[in-house]
Amino acid sequence: MKLLELERQREALQHQIMQDRLDIVHASQQWREASQPLDRAWLKVARYKGVALTMISLGTAWKARRNRKQSPKNKKGLAGVMRKVMLGYTLYNRGKGLIKR
Repeated sequence: MKLLELERQREALQHQIMQDRLDIVHASQQWREASQPLDRAWLKVARYKGVALTMISLGTAWKARRNRKQSPKNKKGLAGVMRKVMLGYTLYNRGKGLIKR
């Protein structure tokens, strides 16, 4: 009797495990279907992200250069050096990213 009871319990547990697996598969399919529009939108944004960031970096460099030429004083000091370092670093990363593509 005890052996038969254990066998039934084992079958019930196996059935429960199989049902849980099917539920997980179904939930993951629903999740993929629900997130598909977001994935497509993100791919479109990611496609133009490098170009947009490069244009912003070049625009910032142009603006910084233009402001420097128009200002009566040449601003020296830590702020000016840090600005140039950040600009150079940003342009370097953008160029490196574009070369890798």
